[in-house]
Amino acid sequence: MESFQHRGIWWLPGDESPKLVGTLSFDPGKGGRLELSELITDHSHPPIINFSRKYDVIYGVAAGAQVTLKSCHVSSEHNPVPDLRVYELVVSYIHMNHQFADAEELIVEESSLSYSQITFGLTHLHEWMGQQLFNEENGAFAFDYFTPIEAELTDSGDKIIFCFANRRERTSTTRTLRSEARIVVRPKDKLHFDDYFLSIYLHLPNLLTLAAGKPNFPFNIQGKTADGKMVTDIFYQLPGFTEQRKNTYNHDMLFTFDDIKDDLAKYLSNWMKKAADLWPVYVQFSKAYLQNDNDTETKFMNMAQALEAYYRYLKGDKKTKLEDMLLHVCNEVKAHYFGVVEQLLGDVEGFCKKAALGRHNLSHHPTKRIPNAADWRERPVYVRKMLFLLRLCLLIELELPPATVKPRIYSNDDFNYLIKT
Repeated sequence: MESFQHRGIWWLPGDESPKLVGTLSFDPGKGGRLELSELITDHSHPPIINFSRKYDVIYGVAAGAQVTLKSCHVSSEHNPVPDLRVYELVVSYIHMNHQFADAEELIVEESSLSYSQITFGLTHLHEWMGQQLFNEENGAFAFDYFTPIEAELTDSGDKIIFCFANRRERTSTTRTLRSEARIVVRPKDKLHFDDYFLSIYLHLPNLLTLAAGKPNFPFNIQGKTADGKMVTDIFYQLPGFTEQRKNTYNHDMLFTFDDIKDDLAKYLSNWMKKAADLWPVYVQFSKAYLQNDNDTETKFMNMAQALEAYYRYLKGDKKTKLEDMLLHVCNEVKAHYFGVVEQLLGDVEGFCKKAALGRHNLSHHPTKRIPNAADWRERPVYVRKMLFLLRLCLLIELELPPATVKPRIYSNDDFNYLIKT
């Protein structure tokens, strides 16, 4: 996603809604902002925009495109000069190139937010897919075509396709061919954008984060309307987004696209259908990659909570002590990855006891040190070890064969660092 700023005309739903001039701006890390200007000609009339209201939809025309803004609220209001009122609104979602039901009356139907297809990229998708599409042969460059691979989810019937989109750029002196890895989601039934967030968006980036060990953010998001006539560009704030993208490499991944492509439908279906039961675990796993690395106390609490949630997913028992919960999770992982947990944690029982006491220390006695609890010097390493343990738990749920994963664990830089600390 790239930043932009467009000046345009904006209005609220309804035939009588006056139109205001304003500027829409977007930044991936900060989200959308809309600044509207209202000329006050009659002070007896109420303002067009109510400071205390939230607006589900605002329509507009900007940069030659029809625009729908979703979930907006007023953040500030001021009068820079007499008889001029300026509103600043926070915009959650921006749908560009929207198709109005009536182009002359500028009427928008809610159904236009339903899509027959949504396409997007992810930060490390190209590296995870590991495809080398450009090769040099006899001094000349050759392009290898990648056949899209499709998987149909067993529960929903939705189709997820992994492919590459090629873009050609040409000047008077150069020709450029760019290839970008993309995910295409084709729901069985047309999918409203809000449902896309709940059923698809929240889980696929997490799957790639599990594989790569680095956060994955969506970009270049496009939706094709249910009638298949209009492609809409979609923008929204990406929590934790940073322009400083760190590369990830094949030998650092716990699995790659090649490891799952032959049985892609099975693994994607496993990941999606378990989402409801594993939701508390998924949430804490995602947070671990979005939080500030210096906030080790919060990350320590979140990792302990995630492993506790995974235990409850396995056993459904809420009365067991945290130490015993952690030990049970370790034994579960041992059953699948024999020898890995012992190398990662060393004294497994001792690690579980210190981690449990460390969580108790932070939650109940933050101002004093409990003996044998993981202290401030140990927390950064404990956080990383618990996170790696959590990744192993999620790999079990993905049902990848241990014989596929174990060689990648032993070549993983993070694992090899942690077993020495």
